[in-house]
Amino acid sequence: MIRFGDNYAEIEMPYRGSTMNGMLLWLDEHLIKQWWNLSEAKIEPKTGGVFYLRWPVKEDRGSRVIYGILDELDTEAGSFSVKKIIYMNDGTKMSGFVLEVLFIRYSESNSAIKVRLSHPLDSSTKVFFDKSVLKSWPGALALFRKFVEY
Repeated sequence: MIRFGDNYAEIEMPYRGSTMNGMLLWLDEHLIKQWWNLSEAKIEPKTGGVFYLRWPVKEDRGSRVIYGILDELDTEAGSFSVKKIIYMNDGTKMSGFVLEVLFIRYSESNSAIKVRLSHPLDSSTKVFFDKSVLKSWPGALALFRKFVEY
């Protein structure tokens, strides 16, 4: 279930598998490309590395792009964050987003992924953000679960 706050969206989803395997899959640009239906993805899994996602151009809209920097990458804790995220869509440019991903170990073979996306949006723009999250997150996380539990 996705939870929304004044300045964030957050979801936690359990899966069968290790936190390390989940994290490695999440940082694989080829898999991210599939899960989020992207035309292009570039992820450099290191502190200071690039985090770049581009969705395909549609006839009635331009492309959507997210660009950020991997700020923290902690393989022992099973977490990473992407800061300084810039979102561009049809000439609109928004910044100030922060993506935090945490992998939680419940037992040897059971874990969870927790994804939180914070934003600096006002109430009028937040409606668009909420709809976008509701549309994209469930499908992408279902595909993640499929891969991690394979």
